[in-house]
Amino acid sequence: MNAFHKAVAQYRECSRHVRNVYFQTADRTATDWGRIEEGWWDVDQVLFNWLVLVPHDLQPVEANQTHPHIYIKLRGKRSSLLINRDKNTTHGYWDHPTEMVYEGDCDFRFKSFFDFDETSQIDFNYVMVELFNAKDDDLNCRFALIEWQYVEFETRANS
Repeated sequence: MNAFHKAVAQYRECSRHVRNVYFQTADRTATDWGRIEEGWWDVDQVLFNWLVLVPHDLQPVEANQTHPHIYIKLRGKRSSLLINRDKNTTHGYWDHPTEMVYEGDCDFRFKSFFDFDETSQIDFNYVMVELFNAKDDDLNCRFALIEWQYVEFETRANS
């Protein structure tokens, strides 16, 4: 496991803990959640910047943007994944017909960690990636979810 991946793993654990312990309680209303969620994303961005980007001399990106220098490498020759039905969107249905990719089929750039139910305890079991340079042009600019244990994070500062 490379040092960059270890930094991302540390951020993931820290972020999960802070979110689940300090930003999630059972007695919150839907109205409260909107305000709390906004504050949470601010805190999460600071954690990511200081635990991952700064130590590796990477610049932050605008909120909700894919980081152009953080790549995902598959831990194996292939991986199952969930690809969004619609291009350029990070919500909705994750039911694109392509369910498996092989090493070299496309580039995966890191967008965020993901959980389906943001209103309960989170696990960040999925890594949301944006697909680039795909052999199947239909996959370019789509977002996909890959399970955390099947990926390794890399940085490519000059890509």
